[in-house]
Amino acid sequence: MFKTILVAIDGSPVSFRALEISIEMAKKSESEVVVASIAGVDSVPVNVGVDYMPDLIQDIKNQTDKILKTAEQQLINSKIPYRLIFKEGDPKSLIAKVIPESVDADLIVMGRTGKGMITKILMGSVARYVSENVDLPVMLVP
Repeated sequence: MFKTILVAIDGSPVSFRALEISIEMAKKSESEVVVASIAGVDSVPVNVGVDYMPDLIQDIKNQTDKILKTAEQQLINSKIPYRLIFKEGDPKSLIAKVIPESVDADLIVMGRTGKGMITKILMGSVARYVSENVDLPVMLVP
């Protein structure tokens, strides 16, 4: 049914549940799973301070890399074809526009809510933005 399933993960339990569901779907339909995790370095507040900024950005990148390595273990154990994507930038536009086109995704799977409740209040939900701004089926996992 779906050739390429794009899964967006942010390290939250619901995002890993989205990965589990994607793996099961991929097994049944012989699909590839593409796992994308975004280091949202664009959302670092400007007033953090010049001295702390490089360390904070590196911490965000390290955490994103760790999330992808955790996901990769699940994918290796599942024995399905997969790719991992690590990007820096705005998760909304990358998940809704850039990554689906670059991997030729047929479906986007993501958690309905993620880790960033403060960001969600201030900037809006990534899941909501993606579901409203993409021309692909989107599965939101509760």
